[in-house]
Amino acid sequence: MIDLDGRSLTLDRVEAVASGARCRMEPAAVARMTAAAAAMATAARAGRVYGRTTGVGANRDQDPSLTDRPGTALLRSHAGGWGPEVAPGAVRALSAIRANQLLVGASGAGPALAAALVQLANGADGNLPVVHAYGSVGTADLSALATVGLTLLGERPRRDGRVSGMTGWHDGDALPLISSSALTLALAALGTVVLQRLSQHAMVVYALTHVALGGNREAVGPVVDMVSPFPEVRRVAATVRGLLAVVPAADAPVQDFFGLRCYPQVHGPLLAELDRLRTGLESLVNAGSENPAVISTDPPTVAHHGGFHLAPLALRLDATAIALTASARSSLSRLSHLLTDAGYELPRFLGDRPGANGLLILEYSAASAVERLRTIAASPALLGTAHLSAGIEDDASQASHAATRLDEAVTAYRHVLACELLAATTALHARGMPLDGPLAVVWPRVAGLGSTRADHDTSDDLATAHALLDDDTVWR
Repeated sequence: MIDLDGRSLTLDRVEAVASGARCRMEPAAVARMTAAAAAMATAARAGRVYGRTTGVGANRDQDPSLTDRPGTALLRSHAGGWGPEVAPGAVRALSAIRANQLLVGASGAGPALAAALVQLANGADGNLPVVHAYGSVGTADLSALATVGLTLLGERPRRDGRVSGMTGWHDGDALPLISSSALTLALAALGTVVLQRLSQHAMVVYALTHVALGGNREAVGPVVDMVSPFPEVRRVAATVRGLLAVVPAADAPVQDFFGLRCYPQVHGPLLAELDRLRTGLESLVNAGSENPAVISTDPPTVAHHGGFHLAPLALRLDATAIALTASARSSLSRLSHLLTDAGYELPRFLGDRPGANGLLILEYSAASAVERLRTIAASPALLGTAHLSAGIEDDASQASHAATRLDEAVTAYRHVLACELLAATTALHARGMPLDGPLAVVWPRVAGLGSTRADHDTSDDLATAHALLDDDTVWR
């Protein structure tokens, strides 16, 4: 059971909820939310409050009381999402994130809304709203959350076709519900957790390649600690050193190609960017960034702001995509040398006879995945913008765009690593090399790969490599 208190939600707990773990509201957080709701109502009676006593966007100068149930009308007018349906796990994650943000006690929404979101997070797939991936520009996931709101009101069917409304809905809770980027955060959180695992497994794949090629250990030796001022670079070198510590040293070249020699310098930045991305995301899922925000309950005080703008997150997602591409490009370099560099005395394409095509296609397949990553990295989301609502909302972070691309980036990066893993294990089989130490623990779990060097369809091998990379127990 995961307690939602508006302060301690982590990405690992978000992933757990997405995978079926249950959550509940912490009582002290419910009390904060109740107090904030009362303060918001008092402030709205005393003066102007955006979305309560005014319209929204360009209609901020309009009187909402001219509309019956203006909050419900707001949800109806904003539920225009499009694109592929969001997977059930991500919808559960966004529900838990949104509930946790509301429990910070800044939105002015009542606890019944948070309770309804927790019920969604804890429910079966069929009970979830049908949410579409696109429609946000990085200033709030208006369409996605309006869809959630209409589903909670019973105006839209759930995934199983049922129509069921919540109890305790307050019309003024509509704007607080949609004043969040919970879907963007859910997609980014789930992608970050997977990438952090893959980035750790990648160092083991590199070590296997290093042994298969008989690389020069100096590239990851103590000299890295002397010459590099970057802790993430030293971290990669130390990890690989630990993996290679008791593997018999080869008669190595004076120095290897960059993909082997410069790995700590190329992969280290990915670890650093992922750490920064996780830190930013964990701050955001515990932030009450709704506009307007209750900044005091005694006296009741509400302030208007732009804290929902996700430029900081967009920048971190963009930086991660660039670092991910660099790491994948390094993997492709090693794959190419495994397949074709005669200087390392391996059969061309790792085939079983002269003239065999062997694993030739892996280089092409991995190169296509690297190109997908490069295309993502070459168009940073933060460079996009939007000029909306009569110029009132004249800037946008497009962090939502970066988050929806993250799943594609994860898939592409995993595939590059799978190609390198298959080539490395095939090369180790070809050499008949014994492994010792930490790699000897991993080897029996991956040795089923690469045992066939005759020309064959590698599709099943790659599927197995993908599955291995997703199995955390393989790499411990």
